[in-house]
Amino acid sequence: FDRDGFNETESLTIDENLRLQHRANLSSTAAYRFRSTEQESNDTDEHLASYGLTHRLYRNLTTTANLSTRFTDSDVGSEDEYGGDLHLSYSKEIRPGIGLSLSGGGGYRLTDIESEDGLVRKEREGHTVLPSLTFNLDERFVDQPSIIVENSKCPSNGCILNSDYQVSSVANDFTQIEILITGPSGLAVGDRVDVTYYYQSVPTIKYSTTSYDYTLRLDFGWIALYHRASNSEEDRISGADQEFLTDRSNSSTGLELRWTNRATRAKFVGEYRTIDSGDFESDSLSFNQSVFHTLAPRAHLNFNANEVFSDGDGTDSELYSADLSLDWRPWPDVALSLRPNLGAWIRRDKTANTRGTREEGFLTAGLDLRWTWRRVVLDLRYDHNHRQGNENVNDSDEDRVFLRVSRSF
Repeated sequence: FDRDGFNETESLTIDENLRLQHRANLSSTAAYRFRSTEQESNDTDEHLASYGLTHRLYRNLTTTANLSTRFTDSDVGSEDEYGGDLHLSYSKEIRPGIGLSLSGGGGYRLTDIESEDGLVRKEREGHTVLPSLTFNLDERFVDQPSIIVENSKCPSNGCILNSDYQVSSVANDFTQIEILITGPSGLAVGDRVDVTYYYQSVPTIKYSTTSYDYTLRLDFGWIALYHRASNSEEDRISGADQEFLTDRSNSSTGLELRWTNRATRAKFVGEYRTIDSGDFESDSLSFNQSVFHTLAPRAHLNFNANEVFSDGDGTDSELYSADLSLDWRPWPDVALSLRPNLGAWIRRDKTANTRGTREEGFLTAGLDLRWTWRRVVLDLRYDHNHRQGNENVNDSDEDRVFLRVSRSF
């Protein structure tokens, strides 16, 4: 039972999962999920089933084949999907300290949609916060006021609009979410966020999706080179016009440097990424630097910085962020830990339809305290955030205190 504002939700989910080890190098999995959701605006029943077979040859080559199907029936229509994919993964140590990894595969899927006019609710669509801090929602024609972004770091009623994230429209009727990593909830690169929203259903259509992807990685111990690419093409079989379908392609090429000694671990990653999604194209160059240093047996310093330069349709962006924190346990026999932290975040956007550059920045400072006594855990967190910028950005200062007491039984 859930309640988000005025929209009450009742859902029933049943999961069944099976894994069989047929031989030492051959295994299979089978899964089935039934989910029934009742809401004021829409009731939905969904059936998902999948079967996978995995074979490993000489510990170097792994082959995985999957078949899956999904049937969805709701008040605004139905959607059926059938498909399968095949993937291979190969890894080998060419010489001591030099490793090669190759993986790739492809898939084919049929989608048959019979819909009526109306809004459809998308439940907990998962995304990972990338260094660019932006991602597009999967569906088009999104009702933006209905968006709810969730993460374990955010309050129980969801992350805070314009503090933890921002929403904007991009080309081809898609919606973009921008994560503000110095917001009060402390979302960071690599975090998973779940987005729930309503979108306008597409007309009745039957289409196919053909996809492929591959990854190449060379690891020389202290340096690694990698390249990843994925592509999907949607082709109409019957129903609505072709304009409702979108071809997508993504690629990323990167360099990773690592350095380690007894007290310090450091890493540098540089990556070039391209995105082509229908009428929207962008490319970005990103750099990440991270350092973990042990100051003392009970004190560890963490530093992380990102620089991202993006060029999209009509918008050029620059993003700079950095955070510094200290994990410290003052006494060896007391279960008390302190974590002071500092952070900064600056973004500059230059769009074709505005004059000048829009600039926005955050400065944040805080302290996390955790104290454990027997089965009782006390978490106390204080954050101070300063926001400033030009144009439509309002300068503000915010202080937030979070307190949580928990007991295990």
